[in-house]
Amino acid sequence: MKRFVLPFLLGVVVTSGFAFKAVYDIKYDSAEVYEFPKFNGLCVFTDSEPLMPHDTIGKVKVKPIFNLHYTEIRDKLLKKCNETYPKASGIIISSYSSAGEYNALVIQFKK
Repeated sequence: MKRFVLPFLLGVVVTSGFAFKAVYDIKYDSAEVYEFPKFNGLCVFTDSEPLMPHDTIGKVKVKPIFNLHYTEIRDKLLKKCNETYPKASGIIISSYSSAGEYNALVIQFKK
């Protein structure tokens, strides 16, 4: 009976160690390896902030005449961003303003 206790406990400890390491890796390192979907070469964040360090290099605004869907507004903001800030890495699209405009912050990731 004693011959089975030590290998069993050793197996439990090793298995637990691997399990906790996997949880740690997912919880703390996943933001660094995640690939963002890019639209027109830019990373798009909607009502959120990127975890990676970045600088805000400008702001773009779009005032649509008609009610547009999100994808149409996003594409207009991306087009204006690419024209005005060609070295941008991404945009942070904020919510609709009371003036009838959609705003986005233009960002560039730090290296």
